Amino acid sequence: MNFLTTLFNVYARLIEAKVTKARAPWLTRNLRVFMELRDRALSEFRISFTQSTNNNSNDLIDYYNSNDLNSDAVFQFKLATVEEVHAILHGIKTKAYGCDGISSVMLKYCSPYIDENN
Repeated sequence: MNFLTTLFNVYARLIEAKVTKARAPWLTRNLRVFMELRDRALSEFRISFTQSTNNNSNDLIDYYNSNDLNSDAVFQFKLATVEEVHAILHGIKTKAYGCDGISSVMLKYCSPYIDENN
């Protein structure tokens, strides 16, 4: 992705602006503790999952689907098709950047060239 960010930095420079916002009143102390526990569990999972011998998408889906954290849950993971990814990508309204420096606008411009073979 370094090539992609370099390409956009040369031909479509980022304009920086300072945005100030009040703290979110719904982020209570308890909610922050739960967020920390969630992040810690995710970190532990990533460590244990990367140590396993066979790291593919189906293993990750099987891991999530086999863990019954909530017996009433009907949520299931599945592999997404290219068409589903394109539809979701083009439905995004924000222009925010991810931690990798790639924005949804960049992905939308590049989406015709993204398929299951890459």
